[in-house]
Amino acid sequence: MNEDLRFFYAEAPSTPFFVELTGISYCDGTYYCEREDSDVTVMEYIVRGRGTVVCNGERVEPAKGDVYILHQGSRHAYYSDAGDPWIKIFCNLKGNLAEDLLRAYGLQDTVLVRNFWNEQIFRDLYAISCQKEPQGKIFQRCALKFHEIVSELYAGESGRVTDEAQLLRNYLDDRVFDRVSIDELAASVYRSPDYVIKLFRKAYGQTPYAYLLRRKMRAAEHLLRTTRLPCREIAHKLKIEDPHYFSNLFKKQHGVSPRQYRSDAQPQGRSVLLESDGK
Repeated sequence: MNEDLRFFYAEAPSTPFFVELTGISYCDGTYYCEREDSDVTVMEYIVRGRGTVVCNGERVEPAKGDVYILHQGSRHAYYSDAGDPWIKIFCNLKGNLAEDLLRAYGLQDTVLVRNFWNEQIFRDLYAISCQKEPQGKIFQRCALKFHEIVSELYAGESGRVTDEAQLLRNYLDDRVFDRVSIDELAASVYRSPDYVIKLFRKAYGQTPYAYLLRRKMRAAEHLLRTTRLPCREIAHKLKIEDPHYFSNLFKKQHGVSPRQYRSDAQPQGRSVLLESDGK
């Protein structure tokens, strides 16, 4: 396979935004990439071809015109279809700004955006990265272009999310600490379970079950960082009755156990965390 790549040297860890790598990949059947605990935000536009992305256990199949987003901290793997390999434009970004922007636009849980119309905006970002200018200037211009991309992705997502799909998402957001069956979710909009699953996947690139699990794991992160609740009680609050299953789910998404996550997140020298009811 061939790639046109633009590398940058590492910036200080405190830098809010810098580009690690941009490029255009002309993949073949051997193309494969995997990260256990990604230290970069990866965004890729598919110019042509097909492939597979597995991110925190969620599997999607980006094709021509799609964009996939692999967030910092995620565990992921992606590979090109052997018979119809990808051509794709991509950027790998470090610093807090990329994820902060995605979060501000409600894309913090989005892995796949279907049928994104603006290929040129990704080509523009790559072209900016290849300019013969000081690195800091390139990063400033790339940050502005990345903000533009995120805004366009948000507009595209908002345009295709129907009122029904938004109602389903709101229903799940309000019940992170509850059990929600697909029958119950379907009944909330007076539709069949099959219809609801297809509608939700089309709108958000994932099943309702995968979305709710991800929301539960984010709630678990918050509780582990801010409370002294034992892991089994956090699992119980999230209506995951088997602590071992909860631990396995958490480790699958974060690469570490809940106990290790709490230990790593605790500020140095601070041994007492606040009590919380978890809501």
